Amino acid sequence: MRSTCSECVGEQCGYAVSTWTTCYPHMALKVKKEWKPLLKDKEYASTVSNQLSLMHLSRTRLQFDQLALVVKGTWVRLFEVALVHVVVPEYFESPFNW
Repeated sequence: MRSTCSECVGEQCGYAVSTWTTCYPHMALKVKKEWKPLLKDKEYASTVSNQLSLMHLSRTRLQFDQLALVVKGTWVRLFEVALVHVVVPEYFESPFNW
């Protein structure tokens, strides 16, 4: 089963069994284009990219959920609340996660 990315306009991205609303490459671009302006610390964008990359590499739903908790907790501790309010509901929570 393959999913389609809403940003690929219905084309198959080739990311099997993904329920993210946006395929990983498009989501990774959002860090630079859409989410970086929301960050209090603009240099943190590369770390966010790395964190999302690790989540993308999750091999199980449990691993994804655990990484999501760690990443969300890190964002809360660093006062990056915009990320928590924008990214978490769209990408970390059901039905859009993993």
